[in-house]
Amino acid sequence: MRDFDVIDLVQGYKERMRRIALFDPLYELERMQQKDQNNQVLPMKDFGLLMLLFFMSIN
Repeated sequence: MRDFDVIDLVQGYKERMRRIALFDPLYELERMQQKDQNNQVLPMKDFGLLMLLFFMSIN
C-alpha cells in the first residue's frame, strides 16, 4: 500500500474547493424544473453555464 504525505494531500485544497463552489449553483439549477410554453422542460443548468461564461468573458 502506498503511503500518503499529508502536505501533498492538502496542497491546492483551497483552489479545488473554490472550483467546486463555483459549480454548486449550476447543480442547483439542474434540479429546477421549469417548462416553456410548449410544456417542454428547459435546461436550466445549461442556461446557468451560458450566463456564467457570458459574464466571465466580459472582463
